[in-house]
Amino acid sequence: MVAKDKIDAIDMENKTITFELIGGEVTSYFKSFKATLQAIAQGDVNMVKWTLEYEKAREDIPTPHSHLDFLISCSRDVDAYLLKAQKN
Repeated sequence: MVAKDKIDAIDMENKTITFELIGGEVTSYFKSFKATLQAIAQGDVNMVKWTLEYEKAREDIPTPHSHLDFLISCSRDVDAYLLKAQKN
């Protein structure tokens, strides 16, 4: 699926970035679609949390689990890259 996005908000205090999908195929399925990435540090552990906010264009549109799966996959790839770079 092809989509265009823009950064909607950056909250330095809460360490979040919100992206809004504004074009592409996704706009034919959703009236609105936002993804928020939050960086969370708990002691020696660093995590990211993705939150999706969306409004379906029609009731028969499936819940966007594939979008969340894509974001999780990207996060894991970034994590693996950073761990590899840290070891070098």
